[in-house]
Amino acid sequence: MGNIIAILPDAIANQIAAGEVIQRPASVVKELMENAIDAGATHIDLIIKEAGRTLVQVIDNGKGMSPLDARICWERHATSKIKKAEDLFQIRSFGFRGEALASIASVAQVEMKTRQHNDELGAFLLIEASDVKKQESCVHPTGTSISVKNLFFNIPARRNFLKSNAVEFKHIVDEFVRVALPNEGVSFKLYHNDHCLYDLKANPAKKRIAELLGAPEDDFFYGEEHSPAADYRLYLGSPSLSKRTRGEQYFIVNGRFIKDPYLNHAIQQEYKNYLPEEHHASYVAFLDIDPNRIDINIHPTKTEIKFEDERTLYALLKSVVKKTLAEHHLGHGEDSLFDDHSFHHLLNAQVDKPEFPTAPKVQMTPGFNPFHSDNPQHKRNLGQWQELYSGMEIQPEPSASKQGLHPELSFEQIKSKIQVQGVLQIMNSYLLVQGLEELLIVDQEQAHQRVLYEKFLQSIQDQKSISQQLLFPRVIEFSANDAALVEDILEEIRHLGFDISPFGAGSFIINGLPAEADKADAKSLLEGLIEEYKASFQVDTQDKQRDVARALAKRSAIRKGQKLGAAEMQHLIADLLHCREPALSPMGKAVFVRFDEAALTKLF
Repeated sequence: MGNIIAILPDAIANQIAAGEVIQRPASVVKELMENAIDAGATHIDLIIKEAGRTLVQVIDNGKGMSPLDARICWERHATSKIKKAEDLFQIRSFGFRGEALASIASVAQVEMKTRQHNDELGAFLLIEASDVKKQESCVHPTGTSISVKNLFFNIPARRNFLKSNAVEFKHIVDEFVRVALPNEGVSFKLYHNDHCLYDLKANPAKKRIAELLGAPEDDFFYGEEHSPAADYRLYLGSPSLSKRTRGEQYFIVNGRFIKDPYLNHAIQQEYKNYLPEEHHASYVAFLDIDPNRIDINIHPTKTEIKFEDERTLYALLKSVVKKTLAEHHLGHGEDSLFDDHSFHHLLNAQVDKPEFPTAPKVQMTPGFNPFHSDNPQHKRNLGQWQELYSGMEIQPEPSASKQGLHPELSFEQIKSKIQVQGVLQIMNSYLLVQGLEELLIVDQEQAHQRVLYEKFLQSIQDQKSISQQLLFPRVIEFSANDAALVEDILEEIRHLGFDISPFGAGSFIINGLPAEADKADAKSLLEGLIEEYKASFQVDTQDKQRDVARALAKRSAIRKGQKLGAAEMQHLIADLLHCREPALSPMGKAVFVRFDEAALTKLF
């Protein structure tokens, strides 16, 4: 048998690498914007068309490249950031692996123009699927412009797996924010389909954070801590900024956004007593640490970091969060953890010479037997030990069917056996439904969600709804990210009964609400709908109609703890019994528990 192993061509190797580095248009945005920051740019324009499917362009005023560098930078492992292995432990730049540009060029059509300050002419390159089609001189201002067109044009399967434009644009905005947040001295612009969505001037960090997160500056509490271990600067959002969805938690290490659940936990733990259930605090945390004490060469996307002493960083972070919240009257006032002598000793301890415990010395008598005895009574007891456990065998627990829950019955069978004789509310949260032979304990919130969900879904599918007109129209402004989501589901929202239309950049005007929500506040209802939709949309169900119906049902349903009148309870149970799937809420939770007489008898 002949030789069968061969070295892959560079073009194929680059496409393989692109599978990890370039996953969607947002990945291109991340890599190009980070390169612009590394080039010393003070102004960066990001131009997007069709959520990055057609065009991702980044224009910067950085130092630019020479014609030779402009050509070499598209080769694999070509980088200006490191020269030797030791440089990996002194990295403060964004890029260093030399993989991103080669990966981008392998799956897209790329145009680049660049010029250094002292050069009369710049360089122009046209690359398609790693093949350099053209290189020539051109006129260009100092800096670099890179246009990435038709991403994944040569990999149709990858292109087909891209999500909707709203989803892809959301990821693009996420990357834009992650780069813009720690670089407050750089001005940024973001254009989408020729509309300017962000125009950020160079401003102090707090103002930049407020602009990007869409909240007043006064709603962020500043705290800092300096220690030999690391330096923290925190901007903690007030509890009023908390949301049901994650996404506004930013942890930035040496200017680089990272994901670290362990350190995030330190912040969320200190917030937990001040937030509603299932809400998440907004914050931006900056950590400055010696590059020698971290390893960022973990993953090609460079969003994961290994810390030399993560526990100390956790304790220090938890302390400064507690202190900052206390200073703004959200907690008990405490001194900085670093002020404590014992913690100061911990930070300065010599961790390279740990003291290991020594094994204890135990003396043993080889012939000793604890069960051996010459006493006749002991011998009789040993022979009758089984009798001590007679009657104590573990009995199997009764199954659900034996308890009278009958999970094997369809709800049509259960419903046929139920004739509602009366309804009683307990704890302002659950309904006791008495039938001829059955007793149901119904979760009123889950039940109402199911009723509303099926009603809303039917309205969307039939494209028929009733709208209650507002006396005064409301104009509501959204962030660029949320505005894109509203536009993506605008038709579904209208079919629910919202009379809504675009009203300028990121704004919408509401003239009417669904008839079921005529007493609700238009702003809070629509904003709540978008928050709930984002929670469903993170699951990637790929069914906008169901996601929108589920979001509005969850937002509009009655809550646990809400007292209901007799007529309201009867009406809710009657509507539930007419649902197609009354046993489960739209989120898949149980709506009720059912007991027959046998099940109740066994409880007593």
